[in-house]
Amino acid sequence: MTWPSPSSMRAILTAALILCAPAAALACPICFQIEDGPVVDGVRAAVGVLMSVTVVVLIGFGAFAVRFVRRSTAVDDQG
Repeated sequence: MTWPSPSSMRAILTAALILCAPAAALACPICFQIEDGPVVDGVRAAVGVLMSVTVVVLIGFGAFAVRFVRRSTAVDDQG
């Protein structure tokens, strides 16, 4: 009898854990339909702000990288 490879064992174990996990472990309370209130509104606003800040920082980092690439190609073209 041959044993499965480590990658296939990892896939089997992951599938077994997902299938055996209770429904409460698969989603946070925000994903369930909870009653609207000031706390829920605050959490939704906080998630929106955090996502916005993350997107702005990633856009800035991308612009920074593009600027360096353009400067590098300009220097290579001159010399």
